[in-house]
Amino acid sequence: MLKRAMHRAPTSWTSRVGVWALLLATNASAQGAPPAPAEEPVEVDGVMTGAVQESAPAPASPAAPAPSPAPGPPAQPPPGPYYPQNQAPAGPYYPPARPVMVEPPKEEPGRHLHDGFYLRMALGGGALGATYESSTAAGAEAEVSGGGVGIDLWLGGTPWPGLVIGGAIMGNSAENPRVETSAGSSSPDKTNLSATMLGLFVDGFPDPEGGLHIGGMLGLATLTYTDKDNDEERRHGGGGAALWVGYAGWIGSDWSLGGMLRGTVQATENEDSDLDEQARARSLSIMLTALYH
Repeated sequence: MLKRAMHRAPTSWTSRVGVWALLLATNASAQGAPPAPAEEPVEVDGVMTGAVQESAPAPASPAAPAPSPAPGPPAQPPPGPYYPQNQAPAGPYYPPARPVMVEPPKEEPGRHLHDGFYLRMALGGGALGATYESSTAAGAEAEVSGGGVGIDLWLGGTPWPGLVIGGAIMGNSAENPRVETSAGSSSPDKTNLSATMLGLFVDGFPDPEGGLHIGGMLGLATLTYTDKDNDEERRHGGGGAALWVGYAGWIGSDWSLGGMLRGTVQATENEDSDLDEQARARSLSIMLTALYH
């Protein structure tokens, strides 16, 4: 019995040391390495030995649902004509052409600007009258008046834009004018009264690009009365002046058309006559003008 007990005691102690060593190794491997596959337990001297059962993994927490994307605008059809499904026209589709931006033409320098050479031609009509007096007779000798044609020609230059200086000739005439004297009035046939002026003028445009113009002229004046039936002609010379206002619209880069109201006055005399006669003339005309400027 003692011999069996002594022989059994070492076996039990050795077995227990081995069990504890095995447990320590198993615990260390559980902390640093993945668990080994489970083994069948072994009973040694009444003590169950073997690999530690692998514990079941903790259940994973459910993943949070992914946020749904925000609703966007409804889908738009591509640019270009839209055809319903299965109704597109046959043949290739060409997108509409983009509009082409065209720049407006640039104006030429000096276009629609009153500068440089000046040429005005005017034609119209109006009234012309003259009063004849003689220093050898008391009071007025005769009053002559009538209606007729007016014609002008002006040439000049532009020292500053909108200001014109030049020379002009102006004329007015009246066919078969009415003659009033102390003896009565009459309208003899084949008579003519004409007044002309030649002088220097100034014509100004308040807006150098506009059509309004105002001007005046001073010059030499001639007044002539002709009676063809009696073969008579009265010619008087002196000085005169003119004033006008008008407007012309552009019809080209330098040409313009318009109208003008013009008035003239003259003071003349005939010293060669035995009667030493003086005459004062006046006119008022509406003119159609063509201007190159």
